[in-house]
Amino acid sequence: MQPLHRLGSCLFLVLSILAGDVLGQVPVRLDAGSWTGPRPKSGSAFGSALAASDFRILVGAPFDSHAAWRGGAAYVFERVGPLWLPAVRLVASDAGPDDQFGHAVALSADGTTAFVAAWLAAGSVPTTGAVYVFERGAVGWHETQKLFAAAGAPNDGFGTALAVDGDRLAVGAAYTDRGAFLSGSVYVFERSAAWCESAELVPQDPEFLAEFGAAVALRGDRIAAGAPRVADTGAAYVFERSAGSWSQTARLEAQSPSLFARFGAAVDLEGDMLAIGAPGAERVAVWNARGGVWSWMETLGVDGGGEFGARVALGTNGLLVGAPGVGGRGLAYGFVRRGVGWSRPVVFEPAGLRTGDRCGEAVGWSMGEVLVGVAFGDLAGDEGPGEGVDVGVVWVL
Repeated sequence: MQPLHRLGSCLFLVLSILAGDVLGQVPVRLDAGSWTGPRPKSGSAFGSALAASDFRILVGAPFDSHAAWRGGAAYVFERVGPLWLPAVRLVASDAGPDDQFGHAVALSADGTTAFVAAWLAAGSVPTTGAVYVFERGAVGWHETQKLFAAAGAPNDGFGTALAVDGDRLAVGAAYTDRGAFLSGSVYVFERSAAWCESAELVPQDPEFLAEFGAAVALRGDRIAAGAPRVADTGAAYVFERSAGSWSQTARLEAQSPSLFARFGAAVDLEGDMLAIGAPGAERVAVWNARGGVWSWMETLGVDGGGEFGARVALGTNGLLVGAPGVGGRGLAYGFVRRGVGWSRPVVFEPAGLRTGDRCGEAVGWSMGEVLVGVAFGDLAGDEGPGEGVDVGVVWVL
């Protein structure tokens, strides 16, 4: 499939996916160079994970070394009128070396609760992984809770992926041994007075090296989770909650499975629609549920789409896809839903991309604006020699 528009240094066309039209707008660049005080150094991976509400954006920088060497950080930006302004840098109260706090992030719909995963932090045991909860109160942001698996083991990868909806949180732990070595699992937490573990989800057919939980999506009583290494091709699973308990209701595979496709490396839910990325095959499959039955709708791809499908984000009428390996620099793509099909893609290619920048490492939405993480992009500022190189940026369209 050939791109419809390319966004570069000469022409800025922004696809308003939610509205389904094309608008003229200059992209906004967010980076940690706008912070006062010490700035992240080269390789912080700012923008490798992001989440957003209508008025806030949460950006992960898992290799940030402010609190500890590669201990990680997360940055909050707030919308003030037409501007996005830096608000606060979040770090773990017990940050340790190589915890990689910021590997995955999630933000409540109202933007007042932030979840930041440190998938190598100490939980119930060392290096099992943890998720930190921050609340925004009258006097700013405060860490309020540290979540971890009650039955965790070292290197479980608790916090591989995160998704939140209301008072429910899904946490991927892609490297747990549940019925098979590194089969993976997904933990569910519920909030009443505090966040408490309520369930651990495991496929009916746990498989060796499946990495179930490498990606998660949550909408109401439905959770989708990817297992990108099942049978060396990948699969996605759907769980539904009924009468107070969770059960597996579907296992979805590519229409034309291929070795090392990594089908399930990325997932997202919107209503009864599910997008599943397969970056090894450079494809994204879109499925739809009707009457409790999942049906394949369409498989999307682009020519030369290096890692197309590494990240996906569904909107009401649109789909964003990250392809951080295209041309060694990366790109992001947008599709508009047209009846039962999808438009040709709009391409986002920031000016000045260099080899290794990883544009499209994260994608998302905020009030119809498109968010694209460039995990190793350069800062735009007055940093000293080498200080702003490969730090990472996020573009808002």
